[in-house]
Amino acid sequence: MRGAVVTPTPTRSRLAVALCLVLAAASGVHAQESSTLTSEEIEHLRTEVQKMGSSIQTMSRDLGRELAFVRDRLSLVIATTFLTSPPLSSDVVGVARVPVFGPRIEAETSRQRDALNVRVKRYDASGLRQVGNDIEVGSGQLQAVLPVDQNGALYVIEWWTSEGYTYSVQLRDGASELPVATVQVRPLQNKGRFFYVAYRLEQ
Repeated sequence: MRGAVVTPTPTRSRLAVALCLVLAAASGVHAQESSTLTSEEIEHLRTEVQKMGSSIQTMSRDLGRELAFVRDRLSLVIATTFLTSPPLSSDVVGVARVPVFGPRIEAETSRQRDALNVRVKRYDASGLRQVGNDIEVGSGQLQAVLPVDQNGALYVIEWWTSEGYTYSVQLRDGASELPVATVQVRPLQNKGRFFYVAYRLEQ
């Protein structure tokens, strides 16, 4: 009859429940297999990523060594070019025309003067790089040893002091103790530079 309600029998209800349980169990098995497979794939990918990371680190170290070698070679080329045709010196810019071993800077102490400040920089492929901290040569101090972090490279000293004094400043070779360049400090001339190619003096 139209509009009649069909009431499920107990047998049909039991069959429906049993079918749902079977389907749920089957879905659980498939989900477990899929989860196991995904974990294996993730572990495999993790292993591959670790291998790639190790390879990249090795390549980075090799590339770093090669770049350092290239920078050193370029620094030597810069220094060789400088020694081949060095610029002229002046009262405020001292130029060493020969290599300097164990460089030292010396400020005249026979006259009254203030502290002399010194900053050492090195030329490389990327430009100027400061070497060590600024150095102060006190009013009663004769000389100071200059840092050398790469043999055969071109260095520049930036020096400055207070105004109103007159004395000479020398760049000296540590091996021979001879001056290789000299500049003059005067009342209106209180800063300048030195240029030189340096080598460490092995003790």
